[in-house]
Amino acid sequence: MDRSTLKMMRVDINKALQSVANKYNTSMECGNARFTDTSATFKLEINEVNKDGVVMTCQRKDFVSLSKLYGLNPKWLDKTFNMESKTFKIVGLNTRARKAPIELVEVKTGKKFKCSVEAVIAKMR
Repeated sequence: MDRSTLKMMRVDINKALQSVANKYNTSMECGNARFTDTSATFKLEINEVNKDGVVMTCQRKDFVSLSKLYGLNPKWLDKTFNMESKTFKIVGLNTRARKAPIELVEVKTGKKFKCSVEAVIAKMR
């Protein structure tokens, strides 16, 4: 097994998981893998999807409940801002990350990023 084969497998696994996720009203995503030349272990993340169709991750819940402790406004969740000629959406708060606890998604590509609290406050005010 090699990295490129596992990347292709992950795409196929995520496609296969979609029907199961829909059946149970959840979001399922096959994540990173640990592997040797003969075996692999993938991380599987499962999150509830609320009645509005929003995936309820732990980071999303933490942003709503703990954002004020960081000097953030809970209403900023899902808001967008521009930085370095790209548009980002705030999607969560990782309480285990000290330097960059804010989780972002680049709107155009869907790629995930992390950001400092100070940078987000500066952009949102």
